[in-house]
Order: sequence, then C-alpha cells, then structure tokens
Amino acid sequence: MDKMLDDFSRAKAIYDLLPLEDKKSLSLSGDTTFTNSDVVVRLCSDMGFIELFDGGDGYLYTVLAIVPAFRGKGVADVFLNFALSIVDKPVRYVSKKDNARSIGFIKKRNDFKLIEENSIAFVYEQIGRELDGQK
Repeated sequence: MDKMLDDFSRAKAIYDLLPLEDKKSLSLSGDTTFTNSDVVVRLCSDMGFIELFDGGDGYLYTVLAIVPAFRGKGVADVFLNFALSIVDKPVRYVSKKDNARSIGFIKKRNDFKLIEENSIAFVYEQIGRELDGQK
C-alpha cells in the first residue's frame, strides 16, 4: 500500500471519485457533504480512506470508503486494522441497511458484533474495546 496520509484535501479528492450512491451510503442521512468536523483519525491512500470521528458518547465511529477498482482486495481490512491499532477508544461501525457491501464486510470480522438495529442502520461494536464505566 502506498503511503497513508491524513490530509483532508486528499481524502476529499478520493471522496469526489466515488459514485453518488457510495457517497450517500457513507452518511445515515444520505447527505453527500464531505466535512472535516470531529475527525480524530483520518488515513487515506489512492485506494480509499477511513475516518474515525468522535460521537461524543465515548465511542469513535467509522467512515470507510474504498475506490471501486480496489474493492474485494482486502484494502478495507488494512485500513480498519491500522486505524484500530492507533486509537484508545472503543469503535463502532454503523452501516445503512441497504448497504449490502458494508454489511458483508463487517459481518466477516470476528472483532465486531451487532449491538443495535434501528429502522435505517445496523450498529456493530468492536469486541473487547471498552472504556471504564461502560457496559
């Protein structure tokens, strides 16, 4: 993998390459605005990016996007594994119910379990990553 960067403008350029449906899938509201707010970790390469942002509830939440040409090659695992190795808060992965690719990805990971389901999304949480006083 090429050098990973944490530059907002690089992540935005990658985001702009994604198909519109992928952009909508990255947000529970379907909003396609790409912002820099509350991001704790951002890693990107020419293959895609991952961002972990602070949910304000003791958890970090993921935004993970892989450029279509690199999907199915393990890139998402590399991004998520690296991001998980450098954070010190529990991580949640939220996927819209209509995003089969995202759901398939997180269901294959033994280090995440389904903890919540609502009308539009599934919420998975990293196993074994808890803060004092939670759970």
